[in-house]
This record gives sequence, C-alpha cells and structure tokens, in this order.
Amino acid sequence: MSEMDAQPPVSRRSLLDHVIALCGTVTGVALVGPAVAYLWPVTKAGPVKSREEVGDAAGWAPWTARKASIAGKPVLIVRTDKGFIALSAVCTHLGCLVEYDAAKKAIACPCHGAWFDLNGQVTGGPPPRPLPAYGVSEVQGKVFVSV
Repeated sequence: MSEMDAQPPVSRRSLLDHVIALCGTVTGVALVGPAVAYLWPVTKAGPVKSREEVGDAAGWAPWTARKASIAGKPVLIVRTDKGFIALSAVCTHLGCLVEYDAAKKAIACPCHGAWFDLNGQVTGGPPPRPLPAYGVSEVQGKVFVSV
C-alpha cells in the first residue's frame, strides 16, 4: 500500500475549518496596514527650509483662508482679525488635506471627521497630534510663510 492511500480523505468540516481560518488570517493582515498608518507619524517638523510669498495682505479679508505649496508641503494660511496663521494642510491622522470652515472658524478634515482649532490643536476626531504650525511674517504688505 502506498503512502497516498494511507491518508484519510479530507472531510467537509475540516475543509470548512481551513477556509474560515484562511479568511480570518487575510482579514487580520488587512487590518494591520491601517493600524500602522494611524500610529506612524505622517510628517516630521524640521528646520526652516523655505520662505515664500503667499499674497498681498491688503487683498486678504479677515477670516478667510488660502492654500499654498511651500517647499513641496501643503500649507493652509488663515487671516484672522489679529493677523495670519499658517498650519500644515495635512491631517495628522492619515494624511488627508484639511479645509478651513469659515462659519466655525475651525479647520476640518473631510476624510474622518477631524477638527482642529486655529492653533492647530485637535478639538475632535481621531488625529493623534496637532497640525504643525509654520512661521508667518508680513513685510511691506506682502505675506510670507516659512516652512
């Protein structure tokens, strides 16, 4: 008698157990990627590498915002009644681009419902860290952001 004949046939129950175990393993592996992305830092702040003009201060109404790309980084610039604020436009949760909500005077991430105040602090949702802030200066009526 050969070794092939010595093994019992696989039962339906045994096959179903193996299929369920395989599905569970695939699901578990699929959940690890987003969990790691949530916990891994999206960006790291470093020294100032670039200072660029983002517009004329005179033509910029209070409580409005503009986006700019400075040294390849998306930046959200908001004019308040006291001056300008520049924050990273990349949500610290999963890297989506944030939007300024003028009605609430706050910053929202449309991807997962995150909210930030105008200092970049998390006020709601899943982000683990505040938005990084950048330097803003006004020189001879021009607005400059340093990243």
